[in-house]
Amino acid sequence: MDGCLRCGADIIVNTDADNQYNADDIETIVRPILNGEADIVIGARPIDDTEHFSFVKKKLQHFGSWVVRKASDTDIPILLLAPLKTNRK
Repeated sequence: MDGCLRCGADIIVNTDADNQYNADDIETIVRPILNGEADIVIGARPIDDTEHFSFVKKKLQHFGSWVVRKASDTDIPILLLAPLKTNRK
């Protein structure tokens, strides 16, 4: 992220490189930042609807997310916060 900011990025979009996310959605998810409606946007993948996740992986994802919520005292629904977008403020 520091390199992106040093290069002058105003908005950074962070996703996994395994094609789990549709690049066409980037415009939609940065729009609240561009419109001044948000400083940060956090996307969430629907774990239970992700067909290539095994039953065990889905349960571990939910358990890991629960642990993070308890440890951080937040209500963020999933452990993996991607895609994540923020602006330079």
